[in-house]
Amino acid sequence: MKKGNAVRWGVVLLALTLAACGSKSNSTGATPIGVGVGIGVALTTPTGVSVVAQGTTLEIDAAVSNDPKNAGVTWALVGPGSISSSTTTKLIYQAPTGIVGATVATVVATSISDTTQSSAATITINGTPSIAQPIVFPANVGIAYGTYVSVAGGVGPYKWAVSNGTLPAGLQLDGSTTQTIGIVGTPSAVGNSTITLTVTDANAATASTTFTIVVNPKTACVLSGTYAYAFTGFRSGVKVVRAGSFTVDTSGNVTGIFDSEDGKTPRVGAALTKGLCKNYGQNR
Repeated sequence: MKKGNAVRWGVVLLALTLAACGSKSNSTGATPIGVGVGIGVALTTPTGVSVVAQGTTLEIDAAVSNDPKNAGVTWALVGPGSISSSTTTKLIYQAPTGIVGATVATVVATSISDTTQSSAATITINGTPSIAQPIVFPANVGIAYGTYVSVAGGVGPYKWAVSNGTLPAGLQLDGSTTQTIGIVGTPSAVGNSTITLTVTDANAATASTTFTIVVNPKTACVLSGTYAYAFTGFRSGVKVVRAGSFTVDTSGNVTGIFDSEDGKTPRVGAALTKGLCKNYGQNR
């Protein structure tokens, strides 16, 4: 073979080798997403989530940092379900059956080489759908409103519908196919509407709840009258205690007093800065 041809063939072979390496690198797929919280042990699942339907399984993989002997981890389960099988790097979790709504279990992986290193993953098990009785605030004519209802359990996507009764004029479902549906809009008439809201999951399992939405006349402020409040917390790293009262008149004007005490100043009573009430109709 001539020297020039040998050089050209060498270049071709080098190019093919680099292309093959690049192809191999790209075929590894996305990096698994962590589902664990802890130190020194990374927990992942093939899908990047730790939510399962009842009666199904979930794989959890463990990788220990600073593990020169590749000793791996030991596994422990807290909560419902069982460990179907495990190695020092992988666990198969078996979700229980008979769950109504949703429940959780926790898997803990502890490094064999260094037991001070561990990580925990919380698994959510979705059973048959269940809706807790929602707390629905009243609405007011002409004021934008939103209230939200959520289902626990089931398998998405979800289909929500008013199966009995009629929503107040001006309100409608927001079209969500997730576990939370919104009833939104601007009411146009005073009245009480009792409705039954039904959700159907991807397995055709259903859950329903019945509640009443009250629509009051238009007003300057949803709040009216005198109210008292108290809270404790921190301000600039110092504990603070505050209590007070305020009054909202029919025009929405807010007046009142508050009494506060913290670690920097003595107890003090002062008038609230006067203001005007603004309505926010969202209830979430």
